[in-house]
Amino acid sequence: MYLDGSKPGSVAEEAVPDILALLGDRSTLERRAPAFRIEEARSRADMAAYRRLRRDVFVYEQRLFAGHDVDDRDADPRTVVLVAKDPDGTVVGGVRLGPVADGPDIGWWTGGRLVVAPGARGPQGI
Repeated sequence: MYLDGSKPGSVAEEAVPDILALLGDRSTLERRAPAFRIEEARSRADMAAYRRLRRDVFVYEQRLFAGHDVDDRDADPRTVVLVAKDPDGTVVGGVRLGPVADGPDIGWWTGGRLVVAPGARGPQGI
């Protein structure tokens, strides 16, 4: 039961008041504000930022690849890219998701090329 007397599931989560905030303590809301949000990369700018971050981390920082880290999975139209954006909208991380095998999609997907910007890493980051 919530402090307002409602039961979980009986009221939409957004409608449940934050009792401390109602009493003037806004710190609970600030602590709950996420440092980033996850969304599908739909724009060319988001995709370019994700690929640039991958290149910077995998090619230059970690030296896992020479020149670029692009492979066939990037060209697969079934591949979906999720990006993490900071409150300013800057892409600070991302991952691509797609079918495990090159054949028919049987619903078994995997993630790959998970990348996080250096400044967003660590216990308080992504």
